[in-house]
Amino acid sequence: MSPPGHRGRFLVAPPDPAGPSFPVAEAATFVSLVPWPLGSPGLVVHSDDAPYCTAEAARRPVAGWEVPALSVGWAGCVNAASGLGAWDAGRTLLTAFAAGVVTRR
Repeated sequence: MSPPGHRGRFLVAPPDPAGPSFPVAEAATFVSLVPWPLGSPGLVVHSDDAPYCTAEAARRPVAGWEVPALSVGWAGCVNAASGLGAWDAGRTLLTAFAAGVVTRR
């Protein structure tokens, strides 16, 4: 079940805790993610060439969470260091996701 106040979850570039490049110090909380239904709308956005997570590993927990996964293609880590700048496409995805969550209330 979702904590009070949560209308949805929009997760971008999740790292793979089992991957060889997993950034333990920076992403330790991802180790305890459990693939149970989230109880609210969600979307996992991932890259096909992320250094910390393969596309397959990014899609692995979504079945248990009962949310879709969306690839943004070859975009690296999808963070500030990846050179995406303001990442207008990401802002558009978030806006569309948020609009869908609001209308589903």
